[in-house]
Amino acid sequence: MTNGSIRDTDAADKLHSHREAMRKQTREEAESIVKLAGFAIHCTWELANGYWPDAPCYDEVRKPWWLFMTERGPIQIGWRKRVLALDWEGSKMRRVVTADEVTKSETGVHAYSVAKAVEYLGELRRSTPEAA
Repeated sequence: MTNGSIRDTDAADKLHSHREAMRKQTREEAESIVKLAGFAIHCTWELANGYWPDAPCYDEVRKPWWLFMTERGPIQIGWRKRVLALDWEGSKMRRVVTADEVTKSETGVHAYSVAKAVEYLGELRRSTPEAA
């Protein structure tokens, strides 16, 4: 191997390690949000980031998104630029969960912190019937 190849391999190894750490951290964070809101997680899927383009210049910020199947249906969570996008469109739950001045609808909301994400999903769980 030439020096260039060794450097390329080192850079690829560092990028892979960074991505794996980011995957683990974002999964743990998203799982915690769902569980602290009172939902039971039956299954989890990793999704491509729905906000940042799949381009090398976004590798540092392009965190994976997560889809959780709960007892009330699917909930998707993913970081955008400064907000956590929470989406439950695939479920039967329909509820605007906050009066806060954030992007929101009956099937989703943007949370500016992990604490707000837990608050919003907790309100969703408390305010929708179990059959939803």
